[in-house]
Amino acid sequence: MRIYLNIFLFSQLMETEEDLLKKHQENPKDTKAIYDLAIFYIKTENYGQAQKYFESLVSIEPKLFDAYNGLGFALQRQEKWIDAIKTYQKGLKLDAPKTVLKDSYLKLKIGSYKNIATCHLKINEPQHTIACYNIIAKLDPSISKEMEAKIEAITKLRSLKGGSQPVLY
Repeated sequence: MRIYLNIFLFSQLMETEEDLLKKHQENPKDTKAIYDLAIFYIKTENYGQAQKYFESLVSIEPKLFDAYNGLGFALQRQEKWIDAIKTYQKGLKLDAPKTVLKDSYLKLKIGSYKNIATCHLKINEPQHTIACYNIIAKLDPSISKEMEAKIEAITKLRSLKGGSQPVLY
């Protein structure tokens, strides 16, 4: 399964871990320094450290959607499926989310739902996966056919196993 984390594709960090840690130590509440460290650890696949810095970021900026998205991603990469789902959902429930890359909010939102769908599949909850795909299709009609195909594939699989009806998410 492909994991979506659009925000990290845009980040072009050139600094070393030492440089980033120094900036963070100079100002421990600097959200950009914390964010950059978390991104660095995602890029280096050190998801435990990324989790730590995203958790710090969430505690300082509780309405920063990107922080929840990043934290969910770090948890997902550590196969903490339920925690990842809950974290993505917290970010999606923000009334007035702040984002680092404001223009990419819809893409991040769709990415969060795709990641939630993946997590639900990993814990054998296909009905929730289908619900997520339905939400994605409504958010971006241009990919509704892709989502319909995914729903159809899951539905066929479930019918072979005698699964239940989809739920509303």
